[in-house]
Amino acid sequence: MRGKPYSGTTGFEATAKNRRTAEKFEAAERQRMLSTAMTLLPAPNLDFAAAAGMFIAHCEDVRYRSKPASAQRVKVSFTALVAFFGEFQVGAIDAGLIETFKESRAVDCGVRDITIRHDLHALSLFFQCAERKGWVKGNPVRSVRIPSDRDAVRMTVLTDEQEKAYFAEAEKIVDKAGRRNLYDVGRLMINQGFRPEEITRARKEQFSERARTFTVVAGKTKAAGRTVDLTEESFQIVQRRKRNCRTVALSI
Repeated sequence: MRGKPYSGTTGFEATAKNRRTAEKFEAAERQRMLSTAMTLLPAPNLDFAAAAGMFIAHCEDVRYRSKPASAQRVKVSFTALVAFFGEFQVGAIDAGLIETFKESRAVDCGVRDITIRHDLHALSLFFQCAERKGWVKGNPVRSVRIPSDRDAVRMTVLTDEQEKAYFAEAEKIVDKAGRRNLYDVGRLMINQGFRPEEITRARKEQFSERARTFTVVAGKTKAAGRTVDLTEESFQIVQRRKRNCRTVALSI
């Protein structure tokens, strides 16, 4: 863990039956080690580079354990943050120094506002954690203006001709199980307003053949859970996938 080996016995016999129990024991010990390391490190001697390494490990192993993409986003931002703040003590980083970081990223590196926004949000998460651990008092990012993401949205609206051309090609692409995944996902998105992940993670029990409905159980927001009536085309697609699928998943 962070370059230091840890070892010990779980107290269980080395049998296949005990493997899962031993793995749970190992995971609990790892989380305890991470928590202890972040709690006991003396703040006066804590430079940003060392603290950043612990924070990234915390994100990967605890905070974003089930969201690897979020952990990776934080890790990417910290590449630039460590390069700039690495030798500073955590308590010495203030709003003025963060403003200098912003200027350096924009002027010297030519980085877009949306990237700087991601970096500052990651830095703010770090200081929130540092504040809870008693490393610092306050979060200096709160005094810094974070660039807007207004200009980061890039949207392309397909013409009728482009849509027809897409589905004409997608209909030809069939996997080994005989499924037209790209075609089916596209039609369900257009017909029902589903997000891609709401379809690709779907399971059979979400589909009611009798009621001709589909229930979304989880999504991007708390309001994503809903039951929708299926159009005739959508009903035929989901019904076909359910009958041809040997597992509990309808997903591609």
